[in-house]
Amino acid sequence: MPQDKTTRLIKILKRTGAYLFLYVGFIYIFYDYAYDAWLCPKPIGLMLVLLKSLVLILLYSLVNHLLIKKTIGLKTIVVFESILLVTLCVLSLCYTVIENRFHGNYSGCF
Repeated sequence: MPQDKTTRLIKILKRTGAYLFLYVGFIYIFYDYAYDAWLCPKPIGLMLVLLKSLVLILLYSLVNHLLIKKTIGLKTIVVFESILLVTLCVLSLCYTVIENRFHGNYSGCF
């Protein structure tokens, strides 16, 4: 009986650690990109931020598919990675629109 409780506890701890890695990794990559992309000098600095974010996403995916996949299903990992990529693409488009907006009398901004 105690071995069954220990096994169950280990399984719960593994799942908690895996989900924690998914959430913390997602939030770190997103906020790191959002902050650095906003403050960097454009366009060369933005290219370096994109390269750094690409490396972080590749490492995140590698760890997810090698280690986390054993604990959590592949569907969950694919959902997290897809949402991360869509979020970064939308954020890039938002920053592009903000940087290239018209500052004249008819800009629509008050």
